[in-house]
Amino acid sequence: MSKHPHHELAEAWFRRAWTELDPAAVDEIFDAEGVVEGLGETIHGPDAFRAFQAQMLELVQDVEVDVLEHFHDDAGGNMVLCALRAVSRRTQRPVAMTGSVRYRVRDGKVKEVRDHWDWMSFWEQLELLPQGSFLAALSGARVGQ
Repeated sequence: MSKHPHHELAEAWFRRAWTELDPAAVDEIFDAEGVVEGLGETIHGPDAFRAFQAQMLELVQDVEVDVLEHFHDDAGGNMVLCALRAVSRRTQRPVAMTGSVRYRVRDGKVKEVRDHWDWMSFWEQLELLPQGSFLAALSGARVGQ
């Protein structure tokens, strides 16, 4: 069975924008009025996405994102479950996280995105948060104090 075209678009996005660092990918795949939520602050448009991407690439290199599962609903919604692997620029150690991305496509481009990634463990692996931060916060302790 062939993949839904929107799933192929998601795979192309991760491959071209993150692994290949293809500068044309953002404009070709992300709508000029596209919105991304779930990456700290809401991102509006390709230029704001490129700024986020640049910040991430200051922290990590050799990014690879595997799309593990695809979902599509009759209302036009799409979702992918992903695994990201990269290398910390500071420590040269591997880092990884999983996440899901819900997105909508309009006129062949990604228009709306809701990202949900395991940022806490990612920041811990990058040594930007202390190890065990999630469990500490869950127990009511202040993280880092």
